[in-house]
Amino acid sequence: MTTALWIHGRDGLAVGDAGFLVRISNATNGSERYELRDRPPRTSQPLEPIPRGRCRTRNDTTTDGLGVWRVLKAARNGRVEIQEITDQDELMVFLAERGYRDLLKRCLSATVAA
Repeated sequence: MTTALWIHGRDGLAVGDAGFLVRISNATNGSERYELRDRPPRTSQPLEPIPRGRCRTRNDTTTDGLGVWRVLKAARNGRVEIQEITDQDELMVFLAERGYRDLLKRCLSATVAA
């Protein structure tokens, strides 16, 4: 499995929750943030869901899909420790529950460094 990563979580994230990890980075100011979302990021045109890989760049802001991750720990300050889901059966259940069964191959493609 992939190394765990601490990110700022959104309200309501709990241990065991899973989602699509998205990295949003800004080349102008060097900022970077991660979000665990219910839906995968999409390309600018034709709005194709991309669970892993470069989605778009606009106004020096880049959006990358980093796969499907699960919350391992939740801190009181809202940060969560997450780890990538790499098990094919677990990924299939996650994708099927969200209506994205067709994205399995893209989720299993080579790991993108977080």
